[in-house]
Amino acid sequence: MEVVAKWGNSSEVRLPKVYLQKLGIEENDTVKIGVRGNVITIEKLHKTHSFRELALAETG
Repeated sequence: MEVVAKWGNSSEVRLPKVYLQKLGIEENDTVKIGVRGNVITIEKLHKTHSFRELALAETG
């Protein structure tokens, strides 16, 4: 069981490392947080690359 704590003007819930590993989420990843009924969902978003980033990756 996790606890909701105060963090500045917001609240936080710390997620155990094992949950993040199961979802493939690492520090600094971008996630989408939503609400479905009385359930909070967390979805890992895949990083999108700009055309420039893709071109630079191809040319080394």
